[in-house]
Amino acid sequence: TRAQMHLSLSKHRDNLGDITAKVTSQTITASLVGTALGIAVSHWTGGSSSDVLAVFVPLSAGVLYTTYRSCALIALDTLSVQRAERVLHRTLHPRHGSLPEGGGVVPSPEDISQEEVFAASYASVFATPLVINAPLHDTAIVRRLAPRDGAADDAQCIRGLNTVLSQENLDRPENYYVGVLHATAREPAAVGLWYADSATAEDKVQGLLHACLLRQRCADAASTNEADRVDTSALVTDAHRETLARTAPLLDGLRAAGWSLETISFAQGGGGNIVLPPTNK
Repeated sequence: TRAQMHLSLSKHRDNLGDITAKVTSQTITASLVGTALGIAVSHWTGGSSSDVLAVFVPLSAGVLYTTYRSCALIALDTLSVQRAERVLHRTLHPRHGSLPEGGGVVPSPEDISQEEVFAASYASVFATPLVINAPLHDTAIVRRLAPRDGAADDAQCIRGLNTVLSQENLDRPENYYVGVLHATAREPAAVGLWYADSATAEDKVQGLLHACLLRQRCADAASTNEADRVDTSALVTDAHRETLARTAPLLDGLRAAGWSLETISFAQGGGGNIVLPPTNK
């Protein structure tokens, strides 16, 4: 957003108002200059539609191109889903996402800005899709959480949802919930991630790391001939154990690389955060 761009241009986090004021002044000045030029050009084009289009189309294309180029030059240091995924994809080891202990290979905002896609639709760098904060009142989502050892009846659906919300596959309580959304005739297998309403920025990074480690394991399982026999609960537990070992180096690496962890929003699915009694870590 515009506010994030202004924040990335500030050397100190407390002068966002000064930058916004200067940008507003520049915008008003550019608008006045553009209006003056438009009036001057209108005397040359006259009322002919073809002459107006001949001037309007290239000028509009020029405005769009320069806007795109100016946005591409700004390295945003806040984490969105795309930027966080690109950071994790480049940081994690190709096999099961092993993160170097020092966390010093975390790419900087300038490195990620060269890869970021913002004019076109973003296609995830991970093979397995991720769904964040999917609405749990959607029966289609809940049915995909049901264990695959039986028909997805109501009891199985409740069992699958309870497994995610009770965090029985995790070694300790967390301020996020993660589970595997099984494939359907229309949807491929995916990983579901839900944040608790009390989740901090660090919790959100840890949750996304856990989800990405699980996505890599799901992709590895899908490449085998026995993918249907894989115990997804074991994958969640295994990914969580590695997450606990890798979170601290990752957070240190993000801060050292210049990423801001003050406020992070990974809202995606439109379902909102889950409000449950606070967890005790």
